[in-house]
Amino acid sequence: MADVDNNSNIAKIIGRNIKQVRSLEGISQEKLAELISKSAHFVSLLERGQSGLSVPTVIDICKALNTDPNTLLARYCWYL
Repeated sequence: MADVDNNSNIAKIIGRNIKQVRSLEGISQEKLAELISKSAHFVSLLERGQSGLSVPTVIDICKALNTDPNTLLARYCWYL
C-alpha cells in the first residue's frame, strides 16, 4: 500500500510541475494536448496526478514546454 501512496504523490508532484510550467509558457491544456498528440482530458488527468505517463510522453511534454525532465520530476522546482 505504501508504494501506491508514494506513486500517487509522485504523480501529483509531476502534475503540479507540468501545470506550472505550462502556465508560465502561456499554453492551454488543449494546446499542450495538441502538441503532444494526446487529448485535453489526458493532460487534465496528468495535471491532477490521476494518470501516469511514459518516458516518451515526458520527453514530448518537455519539448512542448521548452523545459527538461528534471524540472517536471523535481520535488520543488527552483523557479515555480
